[in-house]
Amino acid sequence: MANKTYLLETKSCPSCIGSVGTALGRTAGVKQADVQYNSSKLRVEFDGIMVKADELRNRTEKLGFNILSEV
Repeated sequence: MANKTYLLETKSCPSCIGSVGTALGRTAGVKQADVQYNSSKLRVEFDGIMVKADELRNRTEKLGFNILSEV
């Protein structure tokens, strides 16, 4: 399993930003995806063979949330 943590640019309510974790959590190969609203951090635990980090990053941005950096 691989882990990535990203800092998100947030302009949304906690419920909206939480939808990112829900959507990524439904992605094949993702074991867990959590967003911490207060720190704007997205943490994803995933199988690096089934899904690539770039795919997760692209999917997050398609949901409307910009990734500022990897933490």
